[in-house]
Amino acid sequence: MREQLVATVEEALRALLREASASEELPEFALEVPRQAEHGDFACNAALVLAKRLGRPPRELAARLAERLAARTSELERVRSALEDATERLEEARANVAREGEDGKHCQHSDAR
Repeated sequence: MREQLVATVEEALRALLREASASEELPEFALEVPRQAEHGDFACNAALVLAKRLGRPPRELAARLAERLAARTSELERVRSALEDATERLEEARANVAREGEDGKHCQHSDAR
């Protein structure tokens, strides 16, 4: 999970660098588990590092990063939901096939050409 999150943050950083017409060379940033659980699942200093490089306020860049990450999360949530729906339909189809097999019904294939 951590690797996926790092990749997502890197993608958002590249987008912000492109918007600023800056080199897309990624700055080194830290992504860590905070010492205090109430501070969230992860802590990241990417906005601070990028702020220095772009000469922008860290809070502004943090907000822009958060927007991009939220959009990506929403996108991933839609994909996850679609996969769950497809999995549910597949499980229902498997259950139907199993029931039909238990009832002595068999699929008949037609070789008519």
